[in-house]
Amino acid sequence: MGVRISDTGPSPVLSNLGDPDKDEVRIWRNQNGYLARCFEAGITDWDHYAMKALRAGLEGQEEGKELSTVSLECEILAATEWLIHASRKLHRWAEENDEDAANGVYDYSDGLPGGPLFSGRPGLSVARWNFWKERLDELSRKRPKKEPETTGSEVKGDLSTYELFSQEVYDAIENALKRMREVDDTKSNRA
Repeated sequence: MGVRISDTGPSPVLSNLGDPDKDEVRIWRNQNGYLARCFEAGITDWDHYAMKALRAGLEGQEEGKELSTVSLECEILAATEWLIHASRKLHRWAEENDEDAANGVYDYSDGLPGGPLFSGRPGLSVARWNFWKERLDELSRKRPKKEPETTGSEVKGDLSTYELFSQEVYDAIENALKRMREVDDTKSNRA
């Protein structure tokens, strides 16, 4: 049995004219989780899929391509799958790239450029890893301060006081942050 990565297709956010439905979000999340597990186990070398998912979910969208909450949730869920299931390998890869760059062996030029929110150099680096951790921490703080007041179907008041994402997304963000911190703690305990 072989895995045909082309069967996973592009993100449903990119392939639809509207927002992805719940099944499309679930399938995309599960596909990224599977790819991340294979990558972490050394079965595959699909690092470019990791970088694309992490960039789409955590580094912002190009101007004029803002996503709806549903589409952003879809991309965040895919990104968190990589951080939950492949953190050790991603972090090791970031450290190796930085070490190789310091030794003049790697120049980052062949790496995926950052999204609008990440101004660092292309490719995976410890700086980009730390940016993702900070971004997840920032997103995790966008919790509801109160229940929205409604009049019929309209929400009243300051929307910044309401929950931005579903509980599923907040749980995934927390799990990804926990995993990243575990990897960071393991690295710092070895030093």
